[in-house]
Amino acid sequence: MKKIVSLFTLFLVLVMTVTGCSAAPAENNSKSEKSEAQEIIMQIDNPIMTVDGADKEIDEGRGTMPIIRDDRTLLPIRAAAEAMGASVAWEEETQTTVLAKDNTVILLTIGSNIAYLNEEKQTLDIQPIILNDRTMLPVRFIAESFGYDVEWNGVAQIITITKANAAQNDTVTDKATDTSKEENMNKSIVVYFSRTGTTKPFAENIAKITNSDIY
Repeated sequence: MKKIVSLFTLFLVLVMTVTGCSAAPAENNSKSEKSEAQEIIMQIDNPIMTVDGADKEIDEGRGTMPIIRDDRTLLPIRAAAEAMGASVAWEEETQTTVLAKDNTVILLTIGSNIAYLNEEKQTLDIQPIILNDRTMLPVRFIAESFGYDVEWNGVAQIITITKANAAQNDTVTDKATDTSKEENMNKSIVVYFSRTGTTKPFAENIAKITNSDIY
């Protein structure tokens, strides 16, 4: 039986409800696990981040840097999210970002304190913003949702994102790989409702990054 991801629009705000546990077949999950960084280090006003000891630009060619806004750290999230093994999609008209990794899907909208973590509505302590044409999102909420610990060094203004319980996660992944073929082949389906067509490209993006069917 297929699991269902339901996506709909209400007063021009996208809301997503996720039921079930598997967003992609085990083969794809395995590849994602291999690409997960164990440690990501960023610094306020520094366009370079360190991923497992290797330096790289946070926003290639743009010089975008993490910032502090209302005592909270915001950053252009794509590079960090992809280092965590997640996929990122952006829907321009509704100014909504979706991040997906294995069985976790996060939905954030510019200017809104409401986020969605799978089927759960969450209240953020800071709103995502657009700064210099770049989407700036709260790093702690996203990292912890994807199973990472976040440490803040206020003196050096350094954010250290570390894979939580890496050894334990490896054991869980190994057990998941050993489940039955029928269970591993379960997929998700993205179901969307659109009166004007606005939601269609966003739903297609979600279906693509979660390896889902679409209806």
